[in-house]
Amino acid sequence: MPPPAFLLNIETSNKMCSVCVCDFDGQILNSKVQFADSHAAALMPMIDKCLSEKNILYTDLAAVAVSNGPGSYTSLRVGVSTAKGLCYSLEIPLIAIDSLKMFAEKVFATVKDDNAIYCPMFDARRMEVYTGFYTFPENRTETISPPHALILTNNSFDELIAEGKKIILCGFGAEKAISMFENKNIAFYDTDIFPTADMMCSDAVRFFREKNFVDLADYAPLYLKPPNITVSKKIIFR
Repeated sequence: MPPPAFLLNIETSNKMCSVCVCDFDGQILNSKVQFADSHAAALMPMIDKCLSEKNILYTDLAAVAVSNGPGSYTSLRVGVSTAKGLCYSLEIPLIAIDSLKMFAEKVFATVKDDNAIYCPMFDARRMEVYTGFYTFPENRTETISPPHALILTNNSFDELIAEGKKIILCGFGAEKAISMFENKNIAFYDTDIFPTADMMCSDAVRFFREKNFVDLADYAPLYLKPPNITVSKKIIFR
């Protein structure tokens, strides 16, 4: 019997739910993407279809890669729980991919600027975003500021601008910042694009080869913020 030859990638950090399967050359063999009101209802059918359409069995999987976040608390839980369940049942390793870093690398591959700071942004409600700052000297990823929640104000990037830094805001969360920073030395790119599982393939392959796996029992995604729980305003009569 040939050894497992494929990697399954799961991205659920936001309202876009996506999966893809790739080989060890990073070639995407099949992918599924959809906006989902319920990631819990959508995810497993998407995985089943993604594999079955290419006649790939679950036992053909060598590992599962999942988005580490930050992002939606509930959506991340669904993705990680599903990934963990598959890894436990198939006895294969789990890989965690930094969602913001992954997105910054995707944008850099298209708009290469060794002197720019790339700031991917995911919506975190109101005027808040999840972001991190990354640079790519000589095509190497360097983290200037790790993932964090940022409340956008008119002077959020004044310090970097004063230092003469070129800033590229990207990701769907950056759309809310366009009017705020349009007159400053800030560029915008892919402000209507969500992170998807196909962006994970190169990192997933590299992490697998390096045996950079997370512990199935202890691993939890990067939530950054607690769940947004609302209290019902209904009056209950007893």
